[in-house]
Parts: sequence; structure tokens; C-alpha cells
Amino acid sequence: MSQSPWDKSVRGKGNPGHQPICATEPRRKSNVTLRCHRASYAIGLDFRRQGIPSPGAEQSLPPEDFATHGGSFPVRLRDGRVVAAVTVSGLPQEDDHDMVVKAMESVMQALSVQQP
Repeated sequence: MSQSPWDKSVRGKGNPGHQPICATEPRRKSNVTLRCHRASYAIGLDFRRQGIPSPGAEQSLPPEDFATHGGSFPVRLRDGRVVAAVTVSGLPQEDDHDMVVKAMESVMQALSVQQP
């Protein structure tokens, strides 16, 4: 999967306790979100419930391009179209997911956007 010309990554140094990340992890999480139109954490949980701990090519999610770890969340327009993914990486996956959810809630509140 090639990187879109619109992809923008911001990288920073971690805080104490921060997990070093693979440079491709945020891109791979975003790819899952953009393919499935759902949070990467939810996709990973769904696969684990089905007894698939690490999805691969047989699920059309080859690991070199997709990661079903928490930390990526779809950005939807009011009409439901997914136009982007907000992705963080470096904390445990549940914490990555929670960080994105809290950040998006703050932005929506600041913009006075009603949540569906």
C-alpha cells in the first residue's frame, strides 16, 4: 500500500515510560482504519474474539501494511464518509486508543459538533 500525498505524520520524542515505536506502526494502524472505517482497536478486538490473534493476508490485512493495534480512529464527515484517520502510537494500545478518543472529543466540543 503506498502512502497518500495527503498523509501527514508528526513525530515526537516520548515521555518516561514511552514505548519506542516502529516507524511504520502509525501508517499501518491508519491503513486499517481507512480500509475498515472503524477504530484499529475495535478491528483488533473483533479478530481476537474470533480466535485470530494476528490478522494477515488471509484476512486481506497483510502485516507489512496493516496493524490492528489500538491508536487509530476514523474522521467522518456529517454524511458518514471517512476522510482521514487520527493515529497515535507509542503507548500500550488501549492507552493509544483512549488518547485519540479524548483528543477527538475535545476538538468536537471546541467546535460544538454534536456527536452521533
